[in-house]
Amino acid sequence: MVERKTYRISTLEEKHLMSMLMYLREKGPSRKTDIYDAVSTNPRMTLKVERLEAMGLISTEYNNALRSTVVTLTEEGRQVAEHLAAVDSILTSIQ
Repeated sequence: MVERKTYRISTLEEKHLMSMLMYLREKGPSRKTDIYDAVSTNPRMTLKVERLEAMGLISTEYNNALRSTVVTLTEEGRQVAEHLAAVDSILTSIQ
């Protein structure tokens, strides 16, 4: 049995993690390059994708037809992104 690591919301404070989840929530499964273009061209973005995948919030799969890696929210990732969108909506309404 694989032991799952426990994460707290502070884990998402790392730069760009929330933005990537929100991008995938809005756009759906996306090529890594599209995410990088929309969120950040920081060379460390690959590590951030790996971090979200290790957390179980996204999955990645190479698509031969696109010749690119496609990133998809997992069910847990979708739930987190929905909660982030709700918080974003509340914050927007109180400005």
